[in-house]
Amino acid sequence: MAQLVAYPRHFEQSDRHTARLVSGFTLIEVLVTAAVAVMITGFLVTNFSRSRNELAATAPSVLGDIRRAQALAIAGSYHENSLRCGFGIVFEQDAYTIYAGQPATGSCIVTDQRTSASGTEIERIVLSDTLEFKALGDIYFVPPLPYTYLGGVLNSPTPLDIVLGVRGKTCGPTTCRTIRVDRAGRITAISDEE
Repeated sequence: MAQLVAYPRHFEQSDRHTARLVSGFTLIEVLVTAAVAVMITGFLVTNFSRSRNELAATAPSVLGDIRRAQALAIAGSYHENSLRCGFGIVFEQDAYTIYAGQPATGSCIVTDQRTSASGTEIERIVLSDTLEFKALGDIYFVPPLPYTYLGGVLNSPTPLDIVLGVRGKTCGPTTCRTIRVDRAGRITAISDEE
């Protein structure tokens, strides 16, 4: 009669009744793990690339919209059939709004109408879900020069930097773009090296 032998779990009995050590992974396990790793890497690279492409496309649009508000002020434009004291743009974390100031009834310089709350919305632009403004502020242009208010301050000694970046990422050369507006009304895209 054959005697039964109890083997530890890491051993298994072969057909010839000899003990052999079972260790390592099967080929199927290794291939499945590699396939999952490749899929995750592909998803991350594609998603990051999409965010960078959206950033590269959106930053010039934001810069153009700031220039648009400035051009409307320089031209002394009408909005809703009335001459306006100025035009501005205000930034929130996930959107920005271009607005017309109060109707011009006197001196536009002395009246306190440099906020979007006292103006009329022209257009609100919402960013894609992968982008956000990391540095906020508001800009208001008053004709005829135009005078430039940065954060509600006329002739601010400090330029206003509007920073657009990839949501959830810290700013770096590939994850943020900066648009600077100074007190003279110059609007520039700041290079990544500065």
